[in-house]
Amino acid sequence: MEQQSELLNKVITIDSVEATTTKTGKARFKIKSTEGLTYGLWKLKSDGTESKAYLGLAELGMEAAGSEIGIAFKEDKGEYEGKEITYRTIVMLNKDTSQMRVSPPQDTSALAASINDLINRVGKLENAANVSSTPVIQTEETPDVFAPDNDEIKVSEIPF
Repeated sequence: MEQQSELLNKVITIDSVEATTTKTGKARFKIKSTEGLTYGLWKLKSDGTESKAYLGLAELGMEAAGSEIGIAFKEDKGEYEGKEITYRTIVMLNKDTSQMRVSPPQDTSALAASINDLINRVGKLENAANVSSTPVIQTEETPDVFAPDNDEIKVSEIPF
């Protein structure tokens, strides 16, 4: 089963927009940001209706260069001509960025440190379970203070 990509949010400034057509005839747009990253968006959804991303782009028009927009997109790793690449597909585009919640940059080093710490803890627990222990048996005699032949019980003779 294919893993779903996390949806990311970002505010970008458009450097250029290019309309393209796939080999199968599907309309696709490439948006290049001023950061140098390229994002793609589809004109139509799989059900044949116009995508929300395309409707947002259509509102801006093809002369959108210089516009600041909010986007919701997903990233997928792929391969093209033997090289690993990242596909960024816009699923939502909005020219109003005032309410945009931007996704924090993904810092995998903190996550990796947490995972390594967890692995170490599990390893210690597994090792602790493999250590053999011997139960301690009390060998000194404890007076039987509740025996029927004793009339009195002294506090000092109670074994606890």
